[in-house]
Amino acid sequence: MSEIQRICCFLVFVGLTSVVSAQSLLDELNAAFEDPSLPVTATFKDTRIVNVQSNETPAEGVLHFVIAHRFGTLSSGAYDLWGLDNAQMRMAFDYGVTEGLALGVARNTYQKTYEANVKVKLLRQISGPEAFPLSLTWYSVAMANGTRAPSEDTPYPFSRRLSYVHQAVLARKMNEKWSLAVVPSFVHRNFVSESGDAHDL
Repeated sequence: MSEIQRICCFLVFVGLTSVVSAQSLLDELNAAFEDPSLPVTATFKDTRIVNVQSNETPAEGVLHFVIAHRFGTLSSGAYDLWGLDNAQMRMAFDYGVTEGLALGVARNTYQKTYEANVKVKLLRQISGPEAFPLSLTWYSVAMANGTRAPSEDTPYPFSRRLSYVHQAVLARKMNEKWSLAVVPSFVHRNFVSESGDAHDL
């Protein structure tokens, strides 16, 4: 093999090695700039969707104060100002203990109900290379009826006043404009007024 052939072979070898090295370096750079896997935020803009829980919780250290009203029927007419006079009101304080845990208390004018609740984010929807399709949040509330006993002769122990609700909030942010939530719920009432009424719903 002549000297020129050796030099040509050497240059071809060096050129191929440079191309392979450049390609691997380019692959590393591309991997570094790929979209990272990030939790999806603001699936809903608040902790509630009208009267149903959303998957959102208050941010860590945030006290969320909500006053909600539920009005009477429009058919009640002008005398009741089309339901406004029959409004029920609920005041709630929800505190973000961590980014995924909230504790709350509330008072509702319906049956003078007191509430204590906990809300926990169990799974988060994630976008990016390691995507996860939905979020799962668990919500539990214990409620106590605050009305007086019907009569002094009627036993009305505290245990009869209690009821509970448990909800699994499955949510997915489809895009910037649309989010979807499915909220299967379980309700238990310790006391029902009619013998045919179910304790569990």
